Amino acid sequence: MKRRAPILLACAGLGGLLFGGPLMASQDKPSVDQAVATSPQARMAGFPPAPDAVVSKANILRPENLRWAFRNLRQLYPTQTVRRPESANPLVAGKQQDLAKIEIAVAGGETLSLAEWQKRTHTDALVVLHKGRIVYQQYDPGMTGRTPHALWSMSKSIVGLLAMKAIEDGRLDPDKQITAYLPELEGSGWEGATLQDALDMRVGIAYRESFSDPKADVFRYLFAAGLLASPKDLPVAKNMYEYLTTISAGSEHGGAFAYMSADTEVVAWVLQRISDTPLSDMVSQQLWSEIGAQDDAYYIVDPYGLNIGSVGLVATPLDLARLGQAVIDMGGRPEAVLSRSSLDGLHDGSARDAFARSAQASIRTGYSYRNQWWVPGDADRSIEAKGLFGQHLVINPKHNVVIVKLSANPAGDTIQTHALDKAAFSAILNAVRN
Repeated sequence: MKRRAPILLACAGLGGLLFGGPLMASQDKPSVDQAVATSPQARMAGFPPAPDAVVSKANILRPENLRWAFRNLRQLYPTQTVRRPESANPLVAGKQQDLAKIEIAVAGGETLSLAEWQKRTHTDALVVLHKGRIVYQQYDPGMTGRTPHALWSMSKSIVGLLAMKAIEDGRLDPDKQITAYLPELEGSGWEGATLQDALDMRVGIAYRESFSDPKADVFRYLFAAGLLASPKDLPVAKNMYEYLTTISAGSEHGGAFAYMSADTEVVAWVLQRISDTPLSDMVSQQLWSEIGAQDDAYYIVDPYGLNIGSVGLVATPLDLARLGQAVIDMGGRPEAVLSRSSLDGLHDGSARDAFARSAQASIRTGYSYRNQWWVPGDADRSIEAKGLFGQHLVINPKHNVVIVKLSANPAGDTIQTHALDKAAFSAILNAVRN
């Protein structure tokens, strides 16, 4: 059994590196409110920019840098393009809804207007479709429906779509062991786990994803992926895949749900191995071409040029709305994006049981996690994609509603705003579904 190298962290400030002010405030850092008030146009302005306006990998996720960074990741990282098709599928306007004043009931008897919720959660873009038509859209200054924006862990659900398509086509067997596809992982913690275990984040590896703990394994993943600059005294894998081979066994496979970005990278590795094609080309050929995307998207790549499948996709709000609508109506053609059987399969009972035994069960009541998608377990059979710092794609098939919310929320983990966001999405649905 391979063992991980010891975590030699002389970098207790990593939590501050990642989150800046909100979690580890100090007097020399701006408050969250001050930081969010900073216009993204004030970052990286001038030739050259002022020293205190420079955004880099070392400070990318400080609160005052979020808005600029999430819209300009291509200036900070090497990337690979997801190409749009020659012709776009037009998104037309429906009956416009004045949603800004609708009220949201939140904990403690408080009510907020939708506009106040957007401000409180630092919304960059909010797009609502009903029956395939735009009924509401609002953007932060400098942001548009065609501005590329970081998706972070919403990227996982894109990998899930590609995996489900490969399973439908018979190119992947979800019950097959991961090592059958990736022999490099033999002798590691992945040995004995099935592809379905990874798709549902039920692999029993010794890996912990906690952004508040600088010693958590997720930081070694971020260093290997090149997303964060690694400390000089810390041995770091040369690329993501090399890092994955170092992860050792933890618990039994197939147990309770445990959120781990490493699982997604293994699924993405399998997809690219069987097709000999990078994720960027797969998304272009299998998704962007089918939905009639209007704009190119792109993937951040690791030091070896490998697409970062778990958190690396950057796309526009309107193309995400197209994707959500395509999941509902299959792109206007049977099984173009996702078959009805695959959509129904996301509501799997075993996934609900596994989630009920997880650390998140008490917060995301009724949820499950299946094939890299969040499943609320509601009567409408909704599904959701979520990402760090407030990225959301909500798909409600029963009422034919799609909600895209892209954000630069210093709160970070969507668990921190789960109840508030859930109430807002419900209010939007109630306002537009009739």
